[in-house]
Amino acid sequence: TFLRLLEDKDNYVLNQCKRLEVGLSKLIEASMQIDELKVKLEIQKVAVNAKTTSCNELLKEIEEREEVTKTKQKEAIKKGAEMEEQNKVIVAEKTEAEDALSQALPALERARLALSNLDKGDVVEIRSFTTPPKSVQAVCECILVVRDYREISWKSAKAMMSDSNFLDKLKKLNVDGITNAQVKTVRAILSN
Repeated sequence: TFLRLLEDKDNYVLNQCKRLEVGLSKLIEASMQIDELKVKLEIQKVAVNAKTTSCNELLKEIEEREEVTKTKQKEAIKKGAEMEEQNKVIVAEKTEAEDALSQALPALERARLALSNLDKGDVVEIRSFTTPPKSVQAVCECILVVRDYREISWKSAKAMMSDSNFLDKLKKLNVDGITNAQVKTVRAILSN
């Protein structure tokens, strides 16, 4: 019985030793896995830090673009308001131009009608003046301006009227091609 007890205890201690060995091997294995996981964790920390930095840069870039977009949007609103103001001015000028045109068209028709009543004899008579009446000289100077002559004088007017096709050229004059500068010059001549 003592031997048996000793054998039982010996088996018990051996079992405990085996169990301790298995436990130690498990602890060593777990320690090795923890070391491997630490290495993987360090690698992943580096990757996470890189991605975090990349995300922060992307967020900063998005914020900058958003700021640029807001600035451009403000500029677009401002330009839209400016364009609205310009549009109002254009509409007013258009109305003004249409009014001026509606007043000018009857005068143009009267001028064409009067021009159709002129003949070469009338032109020769006007050209024969050494010193024409002021109104005749003013009208001739206006024709010089509209026909884009550089020298505005009675001498230039006489030379212009000496052209045998003068009346035909005057009748075929493109009134739509008259510039604003020419209109101002004509008005200045007629106001004197």
